[in-house]
Amino acid sequence: MPTTDHDTLLRFLNFPLSGTQELFDLFAALPGAQTIGTGRERVLYIQGSRPVEAGRCLIVAHADTVWDESWVEAGYLDSTPDDGSPNLIEKDGIIRSGAVDRGIGADDRAGLAMLWRLKHSGHSLLITDLEEHGRLGSHALRNQHPNTLADINRDHAFAIQLDRMGARDFKCYGVGTDPFRAYVAHATGYTEPDRRSFTDICTLCDPIGGVPAMCGVNLSVGYYHEHTPHEHLVIAEWQDTLDLLRGWLASPALPSFRR
Repeated sequence: MPTTDHDTLLRFLNFPLSGTQELFDLFAALPGAQTIGTGRERVLYIQGSRPVEAGRCLIVAHADTVWDESWVEAGYLDSTPDDGSPNLIEKDGIIRSGAVDRGIGADDRAGLAMLWRLKHSGHSLLITDLEEHGRLGSHALRNQHPNTLADINRDHAFAIQLDRMGARDFKCYGVGTDPFRAYVAHATGYTEPDRRSFTDICTLCDPIGGVPAMCGVNLSVGYYHEHTPHEHLVIAEWQDTLDLLRGWLASPALPSFRR
């Protein structure tokens, strides 16, 4: 795999849009990786090496996009590209689609590229599938492997999902507390525009098996007009969030936030 941030971003955006298996295979080759679930109702979990007492975080992204074969099967798209290509065009610091009927899959391949760059951070990684189909991967983890999800909630200070449009904002939806929101705002300088919508942390960060839930936040990763052929990504904004995370997650002690 490429060794620079920019090259890694391009590598992940160039994975075929038609499915997720190649991405799961890539992460599955990392030490400690475990795939949980069957078919595409799955997640891949890599437990971090950072001590729990120091504040180990769970970093989350989803591998699927709205341009893959599952959307054709559901009748939302007529077809996927014959070769699965996202047809990237990079110009003036922005990555766009060169196809008239497809976006670039930055939602959420851009977030997944960040997980790859943070794989040696000591924090845990969780890759989900079918988030765009109602969070089927994370729901399968919760419904079919509740003890595993309870352990994940117990062992992490909080969760950070990288699956948010735009720049310099965050959302906690219904899985944040006022103290956690204040902490995130202070740590990042980002703001929360509202609490609408949902993503995987809304399923993952919920009390289960008597274990209090960790709080969760979703951060901007620089893409715009997701789910449309006009989807594009501003590279500098993606880089800003990645650099922010590197500094934030390297703190020798991170606080734990529960709901």
